[in-house]
Amino acid sequence: MACIQSEQIEKSQLRTIVVAIAARIAIQLGKQGEAEELIRQILVSRLSGMLAYFAIRMKAENEGDAEAFEFAKLIVAQGDSEQAFLTAAKLTHKLGRIDEFQEFIRDVGEENDWSPHIRREMERYGYGLEEPSDRKFSPRARRARRREN
Repeated sequence: MACIQSEQIEKSQLRTIVVAIAARIAIQLGKQGEAEELIRQILVSRLSGMLAYFAIRMKAENEGDAEAFEFAKLIVAQGDSEQAFLTAAKLTHKLGRIDEFQEFIRDVGEENDWSPHIRREMERYGYGLEEPSDRKFSPRARRARRREN
């Protein structure tokens, strides 16, 4: 922690990297309080992976699931955090806001080039980028129909 507070780390980009590394280490060491303090210093646009998951979880604990869901959507909109997408998908089901999230995915998807990992998770959860009228032809819908027959 003293290293981060050093005046030598003033450049914002370098400071963000150092804080993110320190936050990951604090999480791995089980120092939740220090990790939370560090994560609060990181811009939302720089959150991904474990840090995104931890930040969303912090939001849920402190402000509730609805606020955490909105926060997760901000991170998901950046298009590169599989962990944020998974957490948002779980919150979506918990809150019963599946249609809202589907529409959000389609809207954001037009501006984003999703990674293959996120596309795979979208497919697994049934959140495609197709229009609602095309949902009956999605691979997930076809598999469900096959199981019914």
